[in-house]
Amino acid sequence: MTNKSVAKRKSPIECNNGSTKVQDLEEENSNEVPIGRKVAKEMKKMSLSSDDSSFSTNLSNLRDEKKKAHDEKMLNYNSTTEQRAELLEIQKRIC
Repeated sequence: MTNKSVAKRKSPIECNNGSTKVQDLEEENSNEVPIGRKVAKEMKKMSLSSDDSSFSTNLSNLRDEKKKAHDEKMLNYNSTTEQRAELLEIQKRIC
């Protein structure tokens, strides 16, 4: 690698209208209303709680689906067991 010297800019970049970019950014930021720490914390809590509620909703939906699948499986198992019991009774009668 070769060492190349990087020229540092001594004056700020000027826009076409004569104002500097730094001044433009300061003007944009001065229009914003600053919020306090407590407000920022509350906003963060609210966003996290909405995430938690959507997560818990999704979790409860998954639990419901799993329970339905289990119930269907047990229903099929019980009906199959009843059918087997009936077949065994028929076989006993025949023999």
